[in-house]
Amino acid sequence: MGRLSGLRQLPDGIWKIHAGDLPHGEAVDLDESSWQPIESGGKTTDEAIWLRQTYQVPETLDGYDLTGSRIWFDFHSQTNGPVPQIIYFNGRRVAMGEELEPIILLDHVKAATRFWLP
Repeated sequence: MGRLSGLRQLPDGIWKIHAGDLPHGEAVDLDESSWQPIESGGKTTDEAIWLRQTYQVPETLDGYDLTGSRIWFDFHSQTNGPVPQIIYFNGRRVAMGEELEPIILLDHVKAATRFWLP
């Protein structure tokens, strides 16, 4: 049971950040080569930011095949008060608000599926 309960989280990839407004920052084909990497828990500016990650679902997680799994996204930020958030998945807005609940991104995933998050 302990091993199964440890399968709650996929390995986190590298997030990139862009400070300030950006037209069409949700576009899948956006050139993000100049964006800087940011670590989990890293500090940002007080202005609007874009966070972005290209992710590929691993074939297995601790030896378990992920085919058919459901993938959720849960974003947390530490701020002094509510922060408006807009979540995009593969270029499409999937959530908007403050203190969002976890979002289902994929049902019945296939191994090696690739997707984009800002």
